[in-house]
Amino acid sequence: MAGGHHHRAGSQRQSNKRHKSGNASKRSVSRNAGGKIARMNPKKMGCNSSVQTSGSSKLKAATKHKMKLQQKRARQEKISAARRKLPGAILRELTNYNDAPKIIGVVHLSEPTTTCPTPDLLERAVGNSILDAKGSVRRGNTCMLEQFKKARFTVITLAETSHDESEDGRITAALDLARVCHAMIFVVDGTHEEAGGVLSSGNSTVVTSSADETTELVSESGDRILAAVKAQGLPSACYTVLAYYDHQDDEDDTNDDAMEMTSTTNNHKITAKRKLEVRKYTQRLANAEFGDDAKVFDFDVTRALLRSKTNKSKDFNSSTSNHSVNNHSTAQQSLLIRTLCTANYIPSRWTLPRPYIIHDNNNNNSVVYNAETKELQITGYVRGSAPLCIHHLMHVPYVGTFHAVCASKAMEPLPLKRNATRARGGVDVSMQDDEHDDILVKADPDRQESLEVFATPDALEGEQNLIGFDGDADDYYPDEDDYDMQQQGEQPAKKGQLRPSGWSDYQSAWLEDANEEDLRSVMGGVGGGDDDGDVDHGELAQALNAKESTAGTMSVMGDDDDYDMHGPMSAEERRSEIEKRRRDQQEELEFPDEVELHPDVPARDRLARYRSLKSFRDSEWDPKENLPDSYGKVYHFSSFKLTQREVLADVNEQIKEALQQQQQGEHAGSKTKNKKKTKQCDGAMDADMEDATNNDSVDDNDNDDDEDLLEGCVESGSYVTLTLKGVSIESYARLPGQALLCAVALLPHENKAGVMHMNICQTNKCEPGEIPVKSKDVLTFRCGWRTWQGRAVFSQNNLNCDKHKFERFLVPNSFMAASVFGPVTYAPCPVLVFREASADQPRRQLVATGSMIGADADRIVVKRAVLTGYPLRVNKRHATVRYMFFNPEDVKWFKPAGLTTKHGLQGNIVESVGVHGVMKCLFNKPIKQHDTVCLPLFKRVYPKFAPVNVNAGATDGTVAEGHAYSFYS
Repeated sequence: MAGGHHHRAGSQRQSNKRHKSGNASKRSVSRNAGGKIARMNPKKMGCNSSVQTSGSSKLKAATKHKMKLQQKRARQEKISAARRKLPGAILRELTNYNDAPKIIGVVHLSEPTTTCPTPDLLERAVGNSILDAKGSVRRGNTCMLEQFKKARFTVITLAETSHDESEDGRITAALDLARVCHAMIFVVDGTHEEAGGVLSSGNSTVVTSSADETTELVSESGDRILAAVKAQGLPSACYTVLAYYDHQDDEDDTNDDAMEMTSTTNNHKITAKRKLEVRKYTQRLANAEFGDDAKVFDFDVTRALLRSKTNKSKDFNSSTSNHSVNNHSTAQQSLLIRTLCTANYIPSRWTLPRPYIIHDNNNNNSVVYNAETKELQITGYVRGSAPLCIHHLMHVPYVGTFHAVCASKAMEPLPLKRNATRARGGVDVSMQDDEHDDILVKADPDRQESLEVFATPDALEGEQNLIGFDGDADDYYPDEDDYDMQQQGEQPAKKGQLRPSGWSDYQSAWLEDANEEDLRSVMGGVGGGDDDGDVDHGELAQALNAKESTAGTMSVMGDDDDYDMHGPMSAEERRSEIEKRRRDQQEELEFPDEVELHPDVPARDRLARYRSLKSFRDSEWDPKENLPDSYGKVYHFSSFKLTQREVLADVNEQIKEALQQQQQGEHAGSKTKNKKKTKQCDGAMDADMEDATNNDSVDDNDNDDDEDLLEGCVESGSYVTLTLKGVSIESYARLPGQALLCAVALLPHENKAGVMHMNICQTNKCEPGEIPVKSKDVLTFRCGWRTWQGRAVFSQNNLNCDKHKFERFLVPNSFMAASVFGPVTYAPCPVLVFREASADQPRRQLVATGSMIGADADRIVVKRAVLTGYPLRVNKRHATVRYMFFNPEDVKWFKPAGLTTKHGLQGNIVESVGVHGVMKCLFNKPIKQHDTVCLPLFKRVYPKFAPVNVNAGATDGTVAEGHAYSFYS
């Protein structure tokens, strides 16, 4: 329609809401974003878009990146500074200044053969290959190589340090050798007969074999040695030598030449193939034992082996043998020598803070004992990272711990040409007073620590430390884990102090100064006798407190767990005891901590020492409550970690100061040489040198305070003679003839007895044997430099609780804590646990390995005993339970204790029903008929001293009576 009307929408036009089905909600968008925030576009930010320019964003990103780099650089500098303060970094610097010969230990791992009947021959052959290297100067078992910056080595074989020819003696000698070596060489016999015939470098007949037979190269004894030394700790340098030798004698060279020529080609092919198989197996063995970068060397030791058999000197006539060493063996020997000379020797970390001296076999007077003065002199090099302090106690393994008298100079057997300005005798400034005096340092008796091992308890210091306290449950409540010392015969009770009838030892201690007549007059006694019963010597109190030790009393968790398997018993009794222990271990795995009481024994008497805990984690337990008498003999630390930190910090300060003085000594020597050259120059140069010298003198005055740290110390690497006093004839007689004699300086407080805790594990490399290892068994503990016997208790190591659950048996492949009486030892320190040989086990067993935790007498080890009952009738939350107790008196006694079930319910005892121990219980939730009601009870357990047995397992000066450490009650 022309000129028709067109409606124009105004401001009131309806605007419908847009359909948003394609977009999600805000909640789903945030959930899909996962916390990410989208960057806003500057173009959509309205008026503020002009602020966000591209230049400003780039500047902010660059500033942010710069700050991040600065933070990263500061963090790296902080880490580097911390690493420079570590003992390992200090040791690497100190190694450059320690000129003592590096000790190389040689250990044979294969079985003896007909051609090499004793392992010492092959060990000596490998040792001679090192000592008689080209360009070496040898004296005894020490050599010096001129071509490698005059490197010096002392080779010690396992046969030279073995206590006896037994397998256990070799393992002990290998452990002694591993803790003093800078490098260890493990020898594998590549010419072993059981590994597929005899391999030879000559034209001998070779028997073929399969690759599986190469496992015979390492014997069972070799596996035990490897497991033991790895558990103790190996040095940083460990190598494997695959030794070959010709088994034929000179008489065998008369064979028919035609037969030899026809078989020469085939023999060489078989020999090369067989050597390749053995080499591959040895390389796999070395990688598995020492890491992927382990090195294996294979060479011929025929000439060295013949020289070892004939005991000839280095001038060995090569015409004696018709065998020639090929180029491969020569190259391998040279490679081994080069590796030993250029290696970075870092010993085990636990040996760092304790310096030691090993007697020198090259010196005939390295070990001198004077029976009249009871003095022992040991000559050798001071080894270790820290300087040797003459005021510290000296521990000699297998002998004991003694005071040092002095350290004097000694003549080195194979000295190096040192700088004359460098002081090699020691670091004490008092040494320079008299140049003709051979004594470097003398010990001050006032600064030496006492040799007393055990503490002397004070009876009036505290109630729990009283000697003979009548609350000692070991006497009145015999337990299956307590050592029954009365089994070998009844001993008459000790007559106590006169007291009123019925008074305990604690009450009578307050009447120490009371007169007998006054006591009787106060008590109203008549006459002078004891017939009236008003006064006695403790008989009435002992009779009231004593409990009957019947068969039912020992029924909890084993009737005769206290029976000492090391005591006298017949073979039949021992077999039955072993079978019973195996059954107990199996029951412990199936029903942990569950207890079955005898119906004739009241539970309130049998479980008098136990208590109930509302929460094992949160309930309080006083660590000083009712401690046994044995805890009064050991030392308690308020904070063992703080004491250890302070002691090791002092050692690190001594190491740093000794290193600084050594560096200043070399710097002063080089400055003296330069000063002689500059004397011919003009006066200006002389004036500058004098100014520099004056500045150095000022710096020396500033360091006078630091010299007190090294007072009475001998520099590491010095060749000295150490004199020890108080060595009895009996102590010196315990030293084995061929044992590696060494003296180690103990740190402060390490001669004190304490409650030591160790983290141990029975790994697959251990030898548990057929007899389970039980708590409080007599075991031998080898911790670092010391060895002793004790009866440890095993427990779990709870990190979030101050109480630790007791474990009856040592569970394989699980970490546990062992608490035992022993000498204080600072961590880190390796721990090896042995069980000595007995009639059932002919050899010594390595039952567990681990490390030291520390000394803490307040660590609470709690034993749990669980009483079980079964619901007879169930009505929702109520249940009638039986078979937990057998009389109503026990139900009333344990009524305040809380109950639990195996399905996780909590409850309590309501009342007793009848006369047979049936009781009504109430739980927090409805209980089922097939549930089991449990009553957990707890008591604290303590380690025990080992029984006195001088001849059983005496492997160190810390084992038996009369030794330096006698851990027995």
